[in-house]
Amino acid sequence: MAGEQPLHRLTYVSTVTSSLDADEVSALVAQARSNNIRHEISGLLLFNGLNFLQTLEGPRSAVEHVFAAIARDPRHHGVVRVQAEDTDARAFAEWSMAYAPVLRAGAELDAKHMAPNGFAWTGGGPLPSHLQSLYVAFNSLGRTVSTPV
Repeated sequence: MAGEQPLHRLTYVSTVTSSLDADEVSALVAQARSNNIRHEISGLLLFNGLNFLQTLEGPRSAVEHVFAAIARDPRHHGVVRVQAEDTDARAFAEWSMAYAPVLRAGAELDAKHMAPNGFAWTGGGPLPSHLQSLYVAFNSLGRTVSTPV
């Protein structure tokens, strides 16, 4: 059973193939949430108008299965795995897929939650420092997203 496997966390970045409007991003997030619930996956998706950064966490086989499907998705290219590790606890336990658009380059972080643009997570323990650094760096690359989802 998937729930008996050790937890695994994987983070990747990619570039959209063409512009995605707010409705397309909303549909993508809804599809991800549905798929992730089915596979016992939790995580976070950031979108800066040009790139995605996503963290998936759950049983290793499920994470790898979902990541393989994501890598084949024609809506983006240049999929690069930037981090993968086994973990004792989920950072995003309360979300099948939390979503946060990067609203502007270099937006200030919420010091209490270390979250871009005031986006905060409340489940589990603090976000691991290497993920904090990765999210902050990604946030600094953002361009204006006209309609947040």
